[in-house]
Amino acid sequence: MFKSIKTKILALVILPIVFVSLVISIAVIAQMKSEAAHEIEVSRQDLMNAKKAELKEIVDVAKTSINAIIKDSADQEQAIKAADNMVNNIKFGEDGYVFAYDSEGVLMASRTGGSNIGTNMTDSTDKNGVKFIQELMREAGN
Repeated sequence: MFKSIKTKILALVILPIVFVSLVISIAVIAQMKSEAAHEIEVSRQDLMNAKKAELKEIVDVAKTSINAIIKDSADQEQAIKAADNMVNNIKFGEDGYVFAYDSEGVLMASRTGGSNIGTNMTDSTDKNGVKFIQELMREAGN
């Protein structure tokens, strides 16, 4: 393959340099991928924390407003209608919305509640059979 001594010496010098350069390049690329994945995860977590904080603020405002409406109203039915109207105007992001249940699982306000307003929803299940209102109430208690 290599005929002259000069070519053999040149190959002995160049091939290790090329090999070491290749190994270093692969290591640098792997490190960069790892750092990029870490940065993406940190950014995702920061975004989730910001959204959670925003949602908590919206829920706190809605809760305070609903409590004020109920406290200031002598007519419970009128208070529910006023709370429902107020909640229907609150948005979270582009397609999120606020809803309210009392401590017994009665739907008090919801943009999508319709005829279920005033109905106890604790036995409602999702497509997997999970009683999601009970899950929400359990999480709200924590």
